[in-house]
Amino acid sequence: MRMARQGAFLWAAVICISLRAAGQTADMSSQLLNVTGKLTRVMGVGAETTGWAIELDEPMPIDGKPAKLIEISYSKTKKLEKLENKHIVATGTSAHRHGVDTGDRPVLEVSYLKKSENTTAAH
Repeated sequence: MRMARQGAFLWAAVICISLRAAGQTADMSSQLLNVTGKLTRVMGVGAETTGWAIELDEPMPIDGKPAKLIEISYSKTKKLEKLENKHIVATGTSAHRHGVDTGDRPVLEVSYLKKSENTTAAH
């Protein structure tokens, strides 16, 4: 019985620490971004990627460094597949993901995405 109580306490501690860490990660994000560029598929070591990114029309500062590409996270995968290699407009909040091999990296959590009417800017 004593062992069961110790095990339950240990699991409760792990859950509390995990929730605290998740809360700290969420606090570093939430910058609203509007971007335009070409929607492309991406691959990463050990599958540490969302699988999609936007090749930005113009480099923009992300985490203090100029970036030409930003990985995106969007739940509507069918829509992403239809817009692959198309010029798009996207809005979302900046976030960070952590991978064993990739480390901490910026990701755009997309809330709005559509094909751009401006086809002259497409790559």
